[in-house]
Amino acid sequence: MQTEHPENSLVCLAAGGFLLDGPAGETIRAKPAEDGLRIEGPERIDGWRLLDSDEGFLLERTRGDEAGRSLRSSGDGIEEPTSILLDDGRLFRMILRGPRDPRHELIGWETAGSYFEIRPDAEGWTIRTTVAGHGLDEIDALLLLMAAELNRGAGGEVFAEQDERTTG
Repeated sequence: MQTEHPENSLVCLAAGGFLLDGPAGETIRAKPAEDGLRIEGPERIDGWRLLDSDEGFLLERTRGDEAGRSLRSSGDGIEEPTSILLDDGRLFRMILRGPRDPRHELIGWETAGSYFEIRPDAEGWTIRTTVAGHGLDEIDALLLLMAAELNRGAGGEVFAEQDERTTG
């Protein structure tokens, strides 16, 4: 029985974009580019792009095909539910839960529980993989789309003015 729950740390940056630090020491950077955010990180996702629109983000792989997209509700705040649709047709929903233990959760149709729990912390956000989330394929696409929506929904609130990890 697996009891470890990997965590990713999301930091929103002053210049736009974000850092996503993973449990295995991997750092993913989303840097502002002319048409959205360019992803820098491990080879499997390096060069991917997040294209922003009023409806949500489109996550595009290096070769130009779609990995997934987010679809925002009619509201513009972080408290509004957001759907995430992967290229294989799986649909997820990022929702706000609370009030005693406020957090976002990524839920789907294949299990009664959540795949990820997302809580604010002093640096930005902690994205914790739940037991249900351990076996998911396309975790990179899900994490990038969740991070992009959290970063956008922060409404300009910046958690890190500058980080030495962004200069490399």
